[in-house]
Amino acid sequence: MRVKKCLIIEDEIYLAESIANKLQNSGFETKIVSSTREAMELDETFSAVLLSSNLEHEETFLEVVKRFKYSTIMLMVSYINNDLIAKAVELGANDYILKPFKVDVLVQKLIYFQRLTDLEDRERKYLKFLDTILGENRLTEKDREIRLPLIVYSKVDSEIDTFVYFFAKERKKLIEIVTPKNFQQMLKENEPHTIYYFRKFEELSNEKRKNILESIKGKNFIIGTSSLDDIEIRGFSFKEIDVSLPPTHTEEILPVSEYIRQVVLFHQDKLPDTEISKRLGISRKSLWEKRRKFNIQRNKK
Repeated sequence: MRVKKCLIIEDEIYLAESIANKLQNSGFETKIVSSTREAMELDETFSAVLLSSNLEHEETFLEVVKRFKYSTIMLMVSYINNDLIAKAVELGANDYILKPFKVDVLVQKLIYFQRLTDLEDRERKYLKFLDTILGENRLTEKDREIRLPLIVYSKVDSEIDTFVYFFAKERKKLIEIVTPKNFQQMLKENEPHTIYYFRKFEELSNEKRKNILESIKGKNFIIGTSSLDDIEIRGFSFKEIDVSLPPTHTEEILPVSEYIRQVVLFHQDKLPDTEISKRLGISRKSLWEKRRKFNIQRNKK
């Protein structure tokens, strides 16, 4: 784990050293400078900066906040100066603490903001990862007008997952995965800022499906299913995702043999041979011959 570095800008040396000792005990590396001028001359980055208001009359005080705006910045103030604090927060400071203070309290506040920053950074990276893996947002204008509860039907589960992700992201909603075990709890919650997503609905018994569909009417639920057998969709919004062709990542026109190979591989674990041959417009015998040619093992399902 990367060690966090904290810059302490304080002209009261005893206080600065006391803070540094506490932070070092909490796993931080620390550096102490006694003026904003020294801070501005540093060619280093810090995860956190503690800035004393004793130095507020120096011209570079707010410049320090600008300089380290991507760090967690805590102001250590001797009195409440609303104008100074407001300007500093506007430029990137996170919070302030009034002197005299207990060093333990300062350290706890700093650790809190560091954890918050870490969580925000982690969320940003996870979202970037998901956006990259799932590809472009393919929601249509009609999709954006859909009201919940919603039933999404597709032969490919990952297509439903992708739709739900972008649907929730555009509406700035959280996603809760619903299972038979937690269904009653999720039903009671029904938070307005959350979309409750029940995957692989087709795996439930007919009776369970019927009871669940009756229970979620008027609530923020999305049902994902690869089968519409015995599912009553009246009273629900409905979305069908047709995945009859494999996704292509190139504008190049493929040779027929390569196209057939990709279709077989793409649907291999999702559709029976009768359905694959039907979509390709060939006989099952011809499909068997193609498998031999491309060395693709027959789907055992």
